[in-house]
Parts: sequence; structure tokens; C-alpha cells
Amino acid sequence: MARLARDDVLRYRKVTGLLVAICVALYSLVLLAAAPSLQCSAVFGPTRVLVNVQLRDFFDPDLLRLVRLGLEGHLYLDINLVQHRRFWFDETISGRSMELTLSYVKSDDSFWLDQQIQVEDPSRLELERFALSFDRTPEEGRYRIEAKATLQVVTGASLSKAAGWLGPGSSSEERSGARSLIAEGLANTVAGDLSHSASGSCPIKTRPKESR
Repeated sequence: MARLARDDVLRYRKVTGLLVAICVALYSLVLLAAAPSLQCSAVFGPTRVLVNVQLRDFFDPDLLRLVRLGLEGHLYLDINLVQHRRFWFDETISGRSMELTLSYVKSDDSFWLDQQIQVEDPSRLELERFALSFDRTPEEGRYRIEAKATLQVVTGASLSKAAGWLGPGSSSEERSGARSLIAEGLANTVAGDLSHSASGSCPIKTRPKESR
């Protein structure tokens, strides 16, 4: 019994060491990555505002390697239509929040957003055009778009996958122990820091009038 307990302790320490090594490695990748940036452009429509968003350097080669291994990149995007008001607080008229997932398909070596839109270059993401409701008189200089994107590099759940990457000879029991530790919240605290974000704003322009 004493030997069994000693084996359990050693196994626990080994799995814990694997998780710590994973977290340290992933965190160092985030620190070394190029600073991400967000750019946007917007135009008035008859009853809505159309917004284009471009994300740069959210996925560097090292993070893409993790996605190729099986992790998913979770992008959280917030877009708000804001009215400037003189001598008072600005007003948010409408907004949208969404989550996008970048994944990898090994069979054809391709990246996909939400398993629907193929991405040619993940380091330069051109997102689909978004529409925000707008029922006021268009006026340049009075309205703007504010946008923020956050990339969650790894979540607590995905660390259970990553645990299996270290040590080719690790047993199924060790991998199960890693999942248990993650479920108990050991890795979730660290995973919360493994994200980065960028924000930006842009004026809303009127459509150029067509010449007759």
C-alpha cells in the first residue's frame, strides 16, 4: 500500500510537471509574439452601418504550429457604433459581440474560421463584413466604430490535448490524470493569461454618390 501511494505521488508530480511545462512554453510564445493590431473601415447604408475588420499578427508561426497540432484559436470580437456628443458622454447606439474559431484541417493543410470560411493567411485575417443597425441621419464626423478583438491562445479544456504532446511514452492513465487536474482548475488560472488583444476605431463614411 505504501508503495502504491508513493507511485501515485510520483505520477501526480509528473503530470503536474507536464502541465507547468506546457503553460510556461505557451506563455513564452505569447510574450515573444509580434504585437497584434486591429484595423477597421465603415460606411453608412440606408438603415445600417457596414463594417470591415482586419486583424494582423494575432497568429504568429509558433501559435499556428499549436493550431496545427490540434488546439483551436478562439477570437472574441466586439464592435460598437458610437455617436459623439459635445459637452456630454458619447453614446453607444448599437453593437455586436461574437466568437470566431480558427481550426486546422490536416487532410488539405488548410485553416478555417468556424469551419466555414477558409483562411489563406491567418496572420492577416480579413473578417466577413458586419452590419450594425442605424436609424439616424448619416453625418460624417459624428459617428465612429470602436472594435476590440481578443485571441484566447489556449483554454483549460485544450490543455488536456497539449498534455499528451509531452513525453511520447506517457500512458493513458497519466493523460487521464492531466485532464482531471485541468478539470479541477489548476490550469484554468494560468490559461486566463494566455491571451492577447487589440482594439481600434474608425470614422464612418458616407457612400460616394454615383455620377450620372
